[in-house]
Amino acid sequence: MVFLDDDPTAAAARRDRLDTLAGEPYTSDARIFAGTPTQLADPLQELASTGLAGFRLRPAVLGHDLPAITRGLVPELQRGNAFRHVHEADTLRGLLGLPRPANRCTTTTTVWSDPKAGSHIEFSFFAYFARTAERAKSDFLFLADELRLREQGGKIYDLSSYDPDGPLPDIDPDAEHISRGRAQVRMYRDPLATARERREPAAANNWSIRDVIVETGNRQNFVGSPHHRRHHQRLRPVRRRRRLHPCPSHHPTGLDDFADRAVPPLQEQGVFRKDYKGPTLRDHLAAAAPW
Repeated sequence: MVFLDDDPTAAAARRDRLDTLAGEPYTSDARIFAGTPTQLADPLQELASTGLAGFRLRPAVLGHDLPAITRGLVPELQRGNAFRHVHEADTLRGLLGLPRPANRCTTTTTVWSDPKAGSHIEFSFFAYFARTAERAKSDFLFLADELRLREQGGKIYDLSSYDPDGPLPDIDPDAEHISRGRAQVRMYRDPLATARERREPAAANNWSIRDVIVETGNRQNFVGSPHHRRHHQRLRPVRRRRRLHPCPSHHPTGLDDFADRAVPPLQEQGVFRKDYKGPTLRDHLAAAAPW
């Protein structure tokens, strides 16, 4: 998380103000940076030089930080040849000018990667999740990165030699070389224990790698083609909920396959709405106005 300001004291003050906005102390084992663009460029460059293929800079919940990162920190990173991609949103702009409840304050992400780390992951690369399937039933994959590529210790491991519809391989994660600030460490404190927990039901139920991802994932993930029978069976419980939130690959055409291939059958089942009551996204989500 980055708190950026031309005045380092002001940056630290905004970091402290996060506790006030949240209503409770903000605790995280992620890395937190506060300071000016020049002050932050060197430690971020150093962090990238350790071998991380990429990481996210999360602007603080204050509206000032998103444009500050774009205009101040990004040029510093570009001078060091470490900046590659930026994904911006207007979520934070003008946030302080609106009497929005603290629980409605959100953050966005800025994504960048270090070319020197040898990362071959680009936004367009994630298009493979819907286009590189070898079987008709897996033409449309969610969480393909769970099945194909894993990153540990700054290294990308290609798991494409394992058949997604084959048995779960008897391999253990390299628990000693995982960055302690990464999301999988915060979610799975003991990677070896997590591997055992997933391996035991996989053996008992004769699950494939794909089945393990579907059955043990911590989100409502659907793996398969839009018309795959099992895919639709897993969608049925969602009808009781108000909306379906697709998470496509992070590139400009990431929603195209979902919109063209998955939305029509979902509309036929009544899972995905066909009309909307208002002209704005707030109307579509039935979200209350913040003013």
